[in-house]
Amino acid sequence: MAAHHSSLSIGLLALVQLVPILVFSLGGGAVADAVDRRRLLIATQALLAVSSACLAVLAAQPAPPIWALYAVAFVAAGVGAVDQPTRHRRSRAWFLANAFRPRLP
Repeated sequence: MAAHHSSLSIGLLALVQLVPILVFSLGGGAVADAVDRRRLLIATQALLAVSSACLAVLAAQPAPPIWALYAVAFVAAGVGAVDQPTRHRRSRAWFLANAFRPRLP
């Protein structure tokens, strides 16, 4: 993989990851409340797996196009912005349901 020795490329990658987090985080919580959390987690985890597979394919190329890396980073950050509040609400619901359950002897 050809290395892009550019501070600008790294800064743009951070920006490409930050924008979907800022945009989709607000709606991610609303979506997590509105739909079945288990199915949403399955969907987001599947999309994150696909983005990881895309990164693996790009890493296997001798000179992957930088725009493709930016695109995969954008999608992964956007999906992660929906996944995180969903996972948080699901684990909180599990904790509240199980934390105060009477213990069996």
